[in-house]
Amino acid sequence: MILLQLSAGQGPAACCKAIGFALKEIEKQCREKGVAFDLIEAIETKERFCFKSVLLQLESKQSVLGKMT
Repeated sequence: MILLQLSAGQGPAACCKAIGFALKEIEKQCREKGVAFDLIEAIETKERFCFKSVLLQLESKQSVLGKMT
């Protein structure tokens, strides 16, 4: 199991959007590789699909977690 936190820190709205884009890409790659993807916590902003912070749990029975690129 891997816990992964993505944070925009004190950055502007563009940083929060980047977290949203990263979240979408990580979810896509997890589906492709058969990795369980759970959104544990998310701190959203007023804009759609923008986040100050997200905490993800990734888990796989195979050893593919280190090979995701």
